[in-house]
Amino acid sequence: PNLTGTAFSQKALRLSTGGSHRFGFASEDGSIAGNISTSGPTTASGKIGSGKLRGIEASLYYLLLSECPRRLLVLTEPEMFAYCKAAQQSGLIPESIEILHAAVPEELRMRLAESRDVASREVTPR
Repeated sequence: PNLTGTAFSQKALRLSTGGSHRFGFASEDGSIAGNISTSGPTTASGKIGSGKLRGIEASLYYLLLSECPRRLLVLTEPEMFAYCKAAQQSGLIPESIEILHAAVPEELRMRLAESRDVASREVTPR
């Protein structure tokens, strides 16, 4: 979607339950809210990353509770984008949430990959 000219910042927005939640980004007028994930759906060993998917589910939960008219889940990893779009097409994620893929510049992609490798080594049993 075209978001050019819209100012975004991290912002707490009211939820339908009466509370509030700080979204990864929200438009100044509160009409758009969303979260960004740089995770892929699998772990370094190739297994489905249950923690990664729980993070996506938490984002979806709060987006569903938000009262803003436009709700976005922005994914930088093509595999996670494909995973979430397939879940949406099978009825597991409502159509009211827009799932978008944001291509990351190569330099940043390399830095993210290095960071993931370090994190993976930290949690991998020796």
